[in-house]
Amino acid sequence: MGILCAIPTYGLAAVAYACDQALGMKVMSKDVVLNLLSRDNEVKVDVPIALPHRLLLREEPVADCGRYDALLGEVSHVTQ
Repeated sequence: MGILCAIPTYGLAAVAYACDQALGMKVMSKDVVLNLLSRDNEVKVDVPIALPHRLLLREEPVADCGRYDALLGEVSHVTQ
């Protein structure tokens, strides 16, 4: 993968910044630029989103496959 191919994944600003960092280190290598991009991508921390009260679950979902089996038993498929 080349530097220009990284633009759709990381964005133009991030690629330009990584190129600037590489030039600042006096290194002219696509491997260094891609390494800098992947490092910057790993540092990002997802910020938890506060949901409005109306979107919170009132009852936790139950993992019960028997419920689905019961629904399948009620359906009859006619094959000819």
